[in-house]
Amino acid sequence: PGRPHPRQPPWLSIGLDAAIKIMTVALAAWVAARALSQPMRRLADAARRLGQSVSPSAGVGIAVAPPQLDDERGTREVRETARVFNDLSRQLKSDFDTQRLMLATVSHDLRTPLTRLRMRLAELEAHPAARSAIDDVRQMDELIEGLLALFRPSAPPAPGGAGRIDAFALVQAIVDDLAPGGPEVTLSGTSATTRCPPAAFRRMVENLIENAIRHGGGQGAVAVEVTAGPANVCVAVMGRGPGLSLEQRAS
Repeated sequence: PGRPHPRQPPWLSIGLDAAIKIMTVALAAWVAARALSQPMRRLADAARRLGQSVSPSAGVGIAVAPPQLDDERGTREVRETARVFNDLSRQLKSDFDTQRLMLATVSHDLRTPLTRLRMRLAELEAHPAARSAIDDVRQMDELIEGLLALFRPSAPPAPGGAGRIDAFALVQAIVDDLAPGGPEVTLSGTSATTRCPPAAFRRMVENLIENAIRHGGGQGAVAVEVTAGPANVCVAVMGRGPGLSLEQRAS
């Protein structure tokens, strides 16, 4: 008679059965998780492309089409989310294009009367008031050029970035150009150079000085100080207005 086959321990059969079941459940869970996360990945990618399509570098018009999701696949909730996103994407792209086109058109049309005004003022350039008016027209032209630059395709930055400017000299020119008869604006400090676009620097300082004058409440002069640090330039504008209340500071 043949020898009886040795019987496997019961715990081995139970262990193999449990391992197979665990692997099956894990595989099914992995497949389900992939299936559930795929619509979210598509939504995140579409949202990223939507941000690019409405950015200023996208230009005006329909050069960059708004992203659309497939609203025919997936569960009912996924299809409904896709339809809502598609409607929002089209509406946002249309609204941003309309606003950019309107702003670009107005900015472009303003350059024609400004050019005529500059030519007429050039005939009176000998008059001090005319020279100041020409400078004002030039600043407005720079502002318009900055707006129009938003709607042009973005170009790679130039080597070295923005050029260096003499911050003290530029602030001195701003103070000298202030209209006479207003509060006294004094300037102190030392020569300090920094790397910054001149037009943006001028607008920033002018806004600070105008705010100090406007909210000074007739409390006297405005003091401007330019100081140079080891890695930056500080422009301090100090007025004598009432300042911010505790509630405004907390907000």
